[in-house]
Amino acid sequence: MFIILLAIWLILNGSVSLHTVLVGSAISLLLTAFCRAFLDYRPMGLRTLRRLPRYIGYALYVVGQIVLSCLAVCRFIYSGREPRPVLIRFDPGLKKDVSRVMLANSITLTPGTITVNVRDGIFFVHALDRDFGRDIEKGGFVRRLKRLEDDAL
Repeated sequence: MFIILLAIWLILNGSVSLHTVLVGSAISLLLTAFCRAFLDYRPMGLRTLRRLPRYIGYALYVVGQIVLSCLAVCRFIYSGREPRPVLIRFDPGLKKDVSRVMLANSITLTPGTITVNVRDGIFFVHALDRDFGRDIEKGGFVRRLKRLEDDAL
């Protein structure tokens, strides 16, 4: 984290001098110490680095789904059909809170759907139309997040 913060400092500063590097190092060191003490920051271990390609793959999948959903919403708007909103309740079977948060955010980021509530692992999702909520329980988000959970165990 220290190296990343220092690199950001140097990039945003725009110049490299002894003074800039020393001030940036001090600030980066303080921020790293703060994150370790108060935000429960732990440096990435070898295990996390091995899982990094799967997380990057998930992020790319989410971006792809956002693009596809944007196109689907545009088609829906131009079709002139009346929306038939629906509230979907489902249990994705995710064990970790981190996976649940990632799923809730992924659903909300895709146009046409929004996560309304998550209670005791049960998701409540509002969809613009029935077609947007179809297969949300067993779709790609849940399947990929379950794989990420299984890798973590």
